[in-house]
Order: sequence, then structure tokens, then C-alpha cells
Amino acid sequence: GKVISVIGGLAACFIFVFPGLCLIQAKLSEMEEVKPASWWALVSYGVLLVTLGAFIFGQTTANAIFVDLL
Repeated sequence: GKVISVIGGLAACFIFVFPGLCLIQAKLSEMEEVKPASWWALVSYGVLLVTLGAFIFGQTTANAIFVDLL
């Protein structure tokens, strides 16, 4: 049970961080001189996903470790 609770924080990486990184990479690989507003919106959304995923991962993992220590 303790291992499952710690590893549960990794789910945030698979749900938020990796798709966000893939979206950012896909948009940054486009070769356009002028970037339209939709390009900036999708890159911003990717950054939001990565940030949210990192926050959830850190919070979940820290909480699982804290509960296991007590």
C-alpha cells in the first residue's frame, strides 16, 4: 500500500507532463516565419499542462511520503 501511494504520483507525469511536453515539441518543430495566435495558445496550454503535472506530482508524492513517515 505504501509503494502504491508513492507511485501514484507518477500518474501525474503520464497524464499531464508527457502530453504537455509532446504538444510543446510538436508546436516548436513547426517552421513558420510568423506564429499565429493559435500557435501561442497551444504552446501556452502545453506549458500549463507541464506546470500542473509537476505540481500534482510533487504534492501527491510529498503527501504520500509524509503520511508513510507518520
